[in-house]
Formats: sequence, C-alpha cells, structure tokens
Amino acid sequence: MSRKSGAFMGRLSRATYRRLNGLTGHLASSRIRELRTSLQFAKASKNVRSLWEFGIGLTDDTRMFILSLLKTHGDLTATELEAALEISQPAVAKQMRVLVNSGLVDRRQEGRWVNYSMLPEAAGLVLSEDPGAASRVASSSAPVPLLEPLRSRLEQLMLERMFRGLTDPTRLYIVSLIRIHESQAREGMRATLLRRTLRIHRTTLAKHMHILVGSDWVTHKSRGRGVTYSLTEEGKDLFRGDDRSTPSPEGAGCDPVLLSEHLRSRMEEKAQQSVDGYVQQLRGTVSALRDHDNRALSQRLTLAISDRTRLLMLALINMYGKLTATELAAALNVSHATVSEHIGLLAGFVKGTPQGKWTYYSMDNPQLARMLPVRIPVQ
Repeated sequence: MSRKSGAFMGRLSRATYRRLNGLTGHLASSRIRELRTSLQFAKASKNVRSLWEFGIGLTDDTRMFILSLLKTHGDLTATELEAALEISQPAVAKQMRVLVNSGLVDRRQEGRWVNYSMLPEAAGLVLSEDPGAASRVASSSAPVPLLEPLRSRLEQLMLERMFRGLTDPTRLYIVSLIRIHESQAREGMRATLLRRTLRIHRTTLAKHMHILVGSDWVTHKSRGRGVTYSLTEEGKDLFRGDDRSTPSPEGAGCDPVLLSEHLRSRMEEKAQQSVDGYVQQLRGTVSALRDHDNRALSQRLTLAISDRTRLLMLALINMYGKLTATELAAALNVSHATVSEHIGLLAGFVKGTPQGKWTYYSMDNPQLARMLPVRIPVQ
C-alpha cells in the first residue's frame, strides 16, 4: 500500500483494505475513491436532505398521529387536531411548525381558518388507517368532554362546512326570499326583484349570488336580458325539517325574516349535534392508530431516516444497486461493527443476499428507494 493511497484512505483499517482488495481484485484504492465521491454526491443531494428533515418531523409520536389523521381524513384545521389529540392549541401550533418546516405538511389560509394537508412526498412514509378502525369508533352521540372555547370553535367550523355560504345573514335572507317567492309564484325570482327587495347595489347582489351558486344552494337561468334564481334540490332540503313549528313559506303573510331566523337556528342545532360524533370519529382513528400493526414499520422508518449515517448508507446502496458491508465501511470510514449495527436497524428497508463469502445489501422498500438519489456521479 503506497503512502499516497494510505493518506487518501485516512484511518481505514488494514483489515478492511485487505477485504476490499479481495473483493475488487487489488483495486481497493480506486474503489474507495469512487465510493467516497458518490458519498459526497449523496451528502449534497436534495433528496437526502429532504428525507433527513422528514426524519426529524417523524421522530415524535404526536407528529406521527397528526400525519396519520391528515392522511386518513384529508385537510384538517388546528381546532380539529386539538380536539382529536386532546392537547392544547399552542402544542398543536408547535408541532405543525415542525411538520411544515420539514416539508411534510402544507399550510393554507382559508378565511378565518388555517387548513393543513399532507404533501404527496410524505404519503408513503405514514400509516394508513387501520381497516378495522371503523368498527372500533364509537357510534354513540353522547356529549364528548370539550372545553367551551374549543367546542364553540368546532361548532362554528362545522356550521361553515355543512352550510357553506349560508353563514352570512344576507345570503340566508336571500335564500328565504327565493323560497317564499317560488312557493307563491311557482317560478324563480328575478335578480331585479331581489335587488329592489333587499335595496342593495347590483354588484353586491352579484357577489352574494356568485357564492350561493358556487355552493350549490341556488341555480340561475337567463331569461331575456335578466337572470332568474331558483333553489336547487339541496337548497329546498334546507326547509324540509321535521319540526312542525317551522314557518310555512306558503301564503302571503310569511315573513322572510322569521323564516331565515328559524333556518339559522336549525342550522346551528344541526352543527352542534354533529360536533360530538365528529370528535368521536377523530379520536377513534387516533386510538386505532396507537394499536396499529404497521406502527412498528413506521417507527423503524423513522429510525432509519432520522440518522445521517444510516440515510447515507441507504443512498449509496440505492445508487449502486447493491453493496457489501466492506464497501460501506470503506466509503463511510467506519468500522465493520458500526456498519453491522446500522444494517440491523435498517431491517425491512435493506435486504442481504449471500454470494459466496460476501453478503450484498440492496433496497427492499420501493417507496423509500424512489425518494433517494439514483444517479452515480461521473468520475
């Protein structure tokens, strides 16, 4: 071994050098140089940096539950996560900052609510919902213990989601006017009549009607130079309650103010009733995830990608297709014992295939392999 090659290898042990010579046919120095060039490429790779940040985001059980809830239920607000996980609002905000900074979650402001959604890159790293979870979620509508401010926010959220566009008093009044007009005239209500009744400017009316039409409560039809508005079937269903005290839209004496106030009361009551069932569903999902059989797999994945040495080993194996422990030890300048320890922690993501006296390690998780560098740098 020349002084030059010895200086290049640093503290590489003679035993590793001899094994590498036996593997490469006395080309150990060039093989080490090639592997370490690839290692520098992997360290600079955006894929590796992103996965390392992912690993930081996945190292906490609460964050894993948040990601699983987002994958199972879609977009959620901080209020829903607070109710599902039974933690405080500042605790939710702290965890969401870590997840957003790790590139796992997207933050989107919609009106007064902030919605969080999982980014596609993170979907393969998180648990899916347990198929048996639905049977374990309580179907009872018994009240769930919630602090009053949290319950109030949830009721407002449910009201806006269930009755999109109708939380504004003017739009609620417009829907009531159209319902009364349709019950008396058997046809839709003209925009000019709506504008005169409400005494508002045409641009203001157009803004409200755009929201109502977009929310599928109202449909519009052009008639000559004017526009006629009618309720959709979903809009008519708002007035089909079982409560006999509901004011009837039939008859000239029906008051649209009374009708809109009663409709608002029914909407709020329905939103309040839905809160307990919805919170039970979210908490049932969290409870099922705590016992999920695949949770151990996610924990191993977190263990694999949250350590820089193991992540670089995965990157090298993915770039070359297969490598021996000797080559990994030489590339990372660590001992065989260290490589063996890391390989043991990568069970499920790396598989070993014996070939003669050597064991070659290759990727055993396609999802993770797609997220790692695949190109070997040009020498």
